[in-house]
Amino acid sequence: MSSIIPETPFGTFKRLWQRAAVWRFCGMLAAVLTLIGVLSSHKTPDKPASPPAGVSGQASYTPQTNGDVSKGVVVAPPPATATSTTAGAASQPLAAPKVQTASLSLATPGHATKPGELDSALGGRSYSGSVNVDGYKVPLPAGNWVILSSAHYKSPQAMGELVFLGQVRNMQLVGGARVTALHTVNPPVAGFPPKLSGCNGEDRIDLYAAPEATDPDGHQACWLINSFFTPPLRQWADSTVKIDRLDRAVGGDLAAKGVSYSQDFLRIRMTRTEKWGVLEVSYLFSPDAAGIKSNDAISAADTDWTRANIGRYPEKLAYLEKMKQWANQFWPGFKAAFNTGSPK
Repeated sequence: MSSIIPETPFGTFKRLWQRAAVWRFCGMLAAVLTLIGVLSSHKTPDKPASPPAGVSGQASYTPQTNGDVSKGVVVAPPPATATSTTAGAASQPLAAPKVQTASLSLATPGHATKPGELDSALGGRSYSGSVNVDGYKVPLPAGNWVILSSAHYKSPQAMGELVFLGQVRNMQLVGGARVTALHTVNPPVAGFPPKLSGCNGEDRIDLYAAPEATDPDGHQACWLINSFFTPPLRQWADSTVKIDRLDRAVGGDLAAKGVSYSQDFLRIRMTRTEKWGVLEVSYLFSPDAAGIKSNDAISAADTDWTRANIGRYPEKLAYLEKMKQWANQFWPGFKAAFNTGSPK
């Protein structure tokens, strides 16, 4: 018996190649297509076409704003959507949108809710009728008042607060109220302060004095009228000029707010003391705001509003009498306000 020799894979392939013409054609076609595919994958890619003239090759974006930019509200534009365009429109470059800038700033002098009035962002809270200072309900003349400066006071004998309020109209200071409100730390045997200055008419700058009680051991009460010379306030930044620290702060505050003021004010100083405390308020009134002009002066002693000079001006004497009447009517309310600060 003859042995059977197994057929190898190559022999099977050779026998099929010789006998099946269709199978032979398909094999050759597959080999050719495979070669073409391999060669095509190594071809260098084409460079992208250059953009049309007038169109930038870089993407850019300019923000736009809607609404009132002065209020600081910026609204972003709606997202772009794809739309079809004609060939003619696509060839034209798009115009860049106009850039709008929002303007934001803090309140500045002259920027008021109403023309000529002090902006609330500069003046702050306003007071009318009265204001509470260190437990005292301090009465104020008619109108609205704002705080121009304030400070704390402390000494071995007393402590409290100092406040300077102002009344502003048409960006001019037409009135003031300088408050000293103190309570004694330990009520002394003698009164505090020991003696009120000016209430006996000894001060030559006073135009009028109305002492009511001058007991150095306790109760004292007095009001008087003199003038207040303002030019030193304009030198608030000069440390060599001797100005009370509260007044110096007022000068700087008025300069920052852009508020002007006249050279002379008439000052009515009202004071009440007991062993337990003292309340003193200097109320300032502007003769200039009442239409009464004053001559320029280089010092307080040279102004029209001194005891030596006021007699030359009948209109100023008449204004002084008007202020006396006001003080007489206001004085009872001031004395009552002092009692509001009495220790409970």
